[in-house]
Amino acid sequence: GYDAALARATIDDPDLLEPLDKILSEVLRLGSRARASLIHLRGGMPRSEYRLRQRHPLDRLVAICVEPYRGVAQSRNINIQVDASVHRLPHLSFDWDMMRLALMNLIDNAVKYSHFNRTIRIFGEVKGDMLALSVEDYGLGIPREDYERIFEPYVRGSRRDPRRFIWGSGLGLAVARDVVETHGGAIVVSSVPTAKTPLTDEAHRWENYVTTFTIRLPLRQEE
Repeated sequence: GYDAALARATIDDPDLLEPLDKILSEVLRLGSRARASLIHLRGGMPRSEYRLRQRHPLDRLVAICVEPYRGVAQSRNINIQVDASVHRLPHLSFDWDMMRLALMNLIDNAVKYSHFNRTIRIFGEVKGDMLALSVEDYGLGIPREDYERIFEPYVRGSRRDPRRFIWGSGLGLAVARDVVETHGGAIVVSSVPTAKTPLTDEAHRWENYVTTFTIRLPLRQEE
């Protein structure tokens, strides 16, 4: 896969490293979007095809998912911060490729909708028999009435950034939810204003929100 290719690649010319890194990052991002579309077109992927027996380190998964987005995030002065709590999460049984697809879709969403000069934070915790992994960004708010709709195929949030066009197929969140639910988990979203008194002007009222998508997974997978 791409991970093995990147690990084996050795480039002697330092002038080639930066452009090559940008190309590979773009390939990974576009590959994630293309795979989401293919999975949706085939009606999802049955649980019987998931590889759930092997346990994986979540901090490694997060690092691999974040890396392709650092360049595009830096171009808008966005910092992607992986909280120390992620490194304390236990190893978990999940299908590596499918969970990577789900998490990359959440990070892709955060980078697209975050405002310039902000921080995207990824953090985790364990509560009882469930693990939570969250991706938090500061940008456009999501109205409460859209919380469920945005997980439907080809549906995007009703709020638009008046200053720039944000591309999206409306499939990323739908596929991410399907993947997580196939693992026996769930994805939840919250979006709250950063100020105690949000702007009431319709053109700006949804601008300064902290939006958090959280993947919740059972610590033990059922056979």
